Amino acid sequence: MREYAEEARKVFSERVARDDSAVYPHSMLGLSLAYLGSREEAVREGTRAITLRQSQAPRGPEPYFGHLLVRIHILCGNHEKAIDLLEQLLKAPYFLTPGWLRIDPNFDPLRGNPRFEKLARGK
Repeated sequence: MREYAEEARKVFSERVARDDSAVYPHSMLGLSLAYLGSREEAVREGTRAITLRQSQAPRGPEPYFGHLLVRIHILCGNHEKAIDLLEQLLKAPYFLTPGWLRIDPNFDPLRGNPRFEKLARGK
């Protein structure tokens, strides 16, 4: 996993260096950094993607990038922050639903957290 994450980090670092305003490369760089354990950098890149997206689309961030930021926070061990973001994300029109939270293994680290379990029950 680390080998693949390092390859992704290299590719997305290059893409960000070529075009710092590209949202997707910032998100994917953040995700690869999270897999590599570079927590602060990972969150910074994921947050940068959200900020860029908001400036490009004033109606608000695209939920996909919020979802990636949730995954980054989970991988970085920021479980409460991930749940904070999930609470907002579940209000947006997007494929994430309480049922999805119950079956997606990306959310396994949050299982057992009362706040997450409440979201997964749809409450």
